[in-house]
Amino acid sequence: MAYNKNTYSLEIEVKENNYNIQYENGARITFGYPDDSRVFSGTILKKYTHSCLIDITSNQHLSYQEKQMYKDRIVISYKNIL
Repeated sequence: MAYNKNTYSLEIEVKENNYNIQYENGARITFGYPDDSRVFSGTILKKYTHSCLIDITSNQHLSYQEKQMYKDRIVISYKNIL
C-alpha cells in the first residue's frame, strides 16, 4: 500500500504591505468592530498579510464568557485597528 510521503508546512508566508508594516509583534493596540460600539484592546501575537492574531486576556470590555468563547485570542483585520 502506497502512502503519500509529501510533507506540508504550516508556516504562512506573510507579505509586507502598508497595513502590517506599521505594527510589531507584542504591540498593544485598540480595535473595534462595525457591529459593536465597544472599543477593545489587546496585544499582537502574530502578524499575517491582512490581519493579526490578538491576545485579549487583559481586555476589560470583554466578559469572562466572551474570552472563553474566543479562547483568549482573536484574529482581526488591520482595518479594524483604531
